[in-house]
Amino acid sequence: MPKPLGFKEFMSQGEHLREIDGDNSAAMESFELAYHLAETPVQKGQAQAQIGLTHWHAQNYEEATQTFLDLLSFGEENDEPNCIALAHRNLSRSDLSWEPTDQLSHARMAYEYAVKARRSDRVWFAHGAFNSCLSNNLLGGEAAHWLEVQEKELRRIREGEVEVDNSNNVVEIWETGYLMDRAALENSRAPLERALEIAKAHNLVKRVEQLEALLAAFDQPAQA
Repeated sequence: MPKPLGFKEFMSQGEHLREIDGDNSAAMESFELAYHLAETPVQKGQAQAQIGLTHWHAQNYEEATQTFLDLLSFGEENDEPNCIALAHRNLSRSDLSWEPTDQLSHARMAYEYAVKARRSDRVWFAHGAFNSCLSNNLLGGEAAHWLEVQEKELRRIREGEVEVDNSNNVVEIWETGYLMDRAALENSRAPLERALEIAKAHNLVKRVEQLEALLAAFDQPAQA
């Protein structure tokens, strides 16, 4: 008789459904089941963050914002840096109606708490900080700094200094995200082409769609 799915399995299933298959509705069901099966504050926070992130992917921005605010309160009440890091990371998103200074402040705090929590996905937090710079047209020194941080964190993963469960190709998702950021900072097509190669090689359906759209936009002649 097959073993029933637990917290870890539902979390992994939800990430695959959302990031690989692009099925937000099915992903939400998996994350909600994971939340109800969570046994520790860290697990509850992880599931709550994924629920909020799935709302964001589905463009349910009001629900996403409230979920992340609740997560921040939960993390602070339980003195849990993982939850605080995840809340700040997601509250830094420009779609969630924060002022530019708030977005960047959340992004910086997110990376700081990710380091405190010794998270293995710090490259994702640095990517969020870069996005905060990009959305506020701050493509100077700070944006370049966060691109360098992504390079450093990816190098630590490649060299085995940081162990990551890559069963859902999360490393390739991070690497393509880094290349998208490099393309934006350098106004270059080459990083997007490399990212598309990686995404196609690992069947990252959603990322392929994003990259093809970016490449199509890059090829459009500038409007006078």
